[in-house]
Amino acid sequence: MYRKGVVAIILNNQNQILLVNLTNFEENFYSIPGGGSEKGESSTDTLKREIFEELGIEPNKISIIKKSNTIYKFNFQVPTIKDGKEYIGQEKECFLVKFKGIESDIKLSKNEVRKYLWSDYKNLYEYLLFEEQLDSIQTFIKELCPQIL
Repeated sequence: MYRKGVVAIILNNQNQILLVNLTNFEENFYSIPGGGSEKGESSTDTLKREIFEELGIEPNKISIIKKSNTIYKFNFQVPTIKDGKEYIGQEKECFLVKFKGIESDIKLSKNEVRKYLWSDYKNLYEYLLFEEQLDSIQTFIKELCPQIL
């Protein structure tokens, strides 16, 4: 069984992509923000909640532009149990999000996110180091915001 969730390609005014270094990652490993859905939660509600929980960004500081037609599906290294169910992986919907705030609107959840950065598309390979991560995120970018390529 795959746990449902979301990921977000968050762009600033310079069309840079927001990346997060989660506390359970190595120092130089980043990802795009996101997380799993709670029971009964819509994908857009999950998206807003996760962005707020990880980054402290209020919903009025973002605009959801569109959602990908592609589902990002991956297996965990070890199955995990959540709410009494065993999951072998996650399947996530990807959203394109515009950040409308200023840097001080980003307030990291210290127990979840160690640090964040804004990356140009051409530099993603320096930060997206998990297996197949760069390819899958590039696929989403080509679909959702090809203008930044």
